[in-house]
Amino acid sequence: MDIRKAARDMTHKILTNTQIDTPDQLIQETDRILALGSCFADRIGGRLEDLSWPGCANPCGVHFHPIGLARVLELCLDDTEVTQTDLIYDGDLYAHWMFGKRFADPVAELAVAKMNSALKTLRSEISNSQVLLVTWGTAWVYQHKEAKITVANCHRRASTEFHKRLLGVDEIVAQWRDILRRILSINPGLRCYFTVSPVRHLKDGHIQNQRSKSRLIEATHILCESKHHYFPAYEIMMDELRDYRWYAADMIHPSDKAVNYIFDKYCQTQMDSSAMRQLEALIAIARDMAHRPIHPESQATQDFWQGLISRISRVQDEHPHLDLSQSLSSVSQKIRRTV
Repeated sequence: MDIRKAARDMTHKILTNTQIDTPDQLIQETDRILALGSCFADRIGGRLEDLSWPGCANPCGVHFHPIGLARVLELCLDDTEVTQTDLIYDGDLYAHWMFGKRFADPVAELAVAKMNSALKTLRSEISNSQVLLVTWGTAWVYQHKEAKITVANCHRRASTEFHKRLLGVDEIVAQWRDILRRILSINPGLRCYFTVSPVRHLKDGHIQNQRSKSRLIEATHILCESKHHYFPAYEIMMDELRDYRWYAADMIHPSDKAVNYIFDKYCQTQMDSSAMRQLEALIAIARDMAHRPIHPESQATQDFWQGLISRISRVQDEHPHLDLSQSLSSVSQKIRRTV
């Protein structure tokens, strides 16, 4: 064994890189991106939203498992509206088994209005997006014994009201083949990406979490055998970023640094050069907008904000499909406030 060569290899290679396949068609600068699924879809899709990239993340809220997300998509694709008879009441809030807590309300009419508005947004995004990013978090589901439905949110009801079970791969694939068929009948040009959330669901236990993730990975790969694409977010977190310094304080969720790492990997491998240039321009704008000057009233600060307005306007002119009006308004208010 060449010890010196082994030492050099160890010095130069500090992690094992995950193989990431490149899709046949890369994301372009004008592509609208719809992210659906777990909280990780919220973080990736939300990051693009925060940068003013066209698109939307989880308009109907977070859905951790494939069946819950499929049920909401069925409501959307069937053009079904939520009614007050669909709601549950806990003595304080009106809620729905398929929607999260942020859609609940003390007034039933307002809860229904929020849910139907979200479904309307989802319908629009499905019709107008070019890219769909689906992220699944767990294959463990809860079936309400009395209602006999698999719920997306338990709304803190007693565990005795539910039967917990692990979804089968065939069950997930059958449900989603039908969902994808219906989505693509509405928007045939939509490109679908699947990924499994790197967030570990350790409330189920380490072993049960691994059983769950393995079923999600197998189901996504079966669905991606034809035309869809898989991005290995889970594998990047588990293999490349396996050290606990990449985790948040709860030791379960990826840290902001880890999310940034995976986000960068996604963009670098799934976007074309024009999309990357646009993304870099938006990141630079967001970074400068976050600037907190020590002396906001100084001429140097005024010049900085004026220069930023000029840059935002130039990016807007170069990329007319973007809507940077909110960024322009925000920076303009800083100038008005400090003059």
